Amino acid sequence: MARPCPATPGQAIAHHQPYGTTPVGESRFRRKQMDIKINTERRLYVIPCGNGYTCFGFDNCYREAAAMAQMMNEGRKADQPVIVAPTEDMKGTSECYNRYLEIAALFAKHPAANKTWFTPGTPPKVRSILEAARKDRNSEGERGTVLRFMFGDPVTGNDWCNEYD
Repeated sequence: MARPCPATPGQAIAHHQPYGTTPVGESRFRRKQMDIKINTERRLYVIPCGNGYTCFGFDNCYREAAAMAQMMNEGRKADQPVIVAPTEDMKGTSECYNRYLEIAALFAKHPAANKTWFTPGTPPKVRSILEAARKDRNSEGERGTVLRFMFGDPVTGNDWCNEYD
């Protein structure tokens, strides 16, 4: 079950209905598109999830949609359509979230989805370490590398002390 989101419907949330969107094809995606709430104060899309809500940040939505579109367009053949990513000025709109859903549905069927996904902006050194650990196997095929993650401020080196995140 998803963790409760700090932006619950009782707070100052503007409700936006989707407009001008192409149905994704799966009713659960369409339902989420129609039930989405937008919390401009916290810069979050508030999405029904089970008996509660989950949240997706405006910047993360935009950044991930743009990255998926770029990955699909890089391997595009001349006769294939260009995947149009949301634009910067669409951040925080239902149009950006709907575009994200459409791009994610296309990405799931695209060969680019077979690669390891890293959050846009992940440093190359971190990508290399994670990918090497993912591929590491001993002679019996069992995992060899175990990593422990400490999340914190990369500038100061201070740990955020997140015990459960």
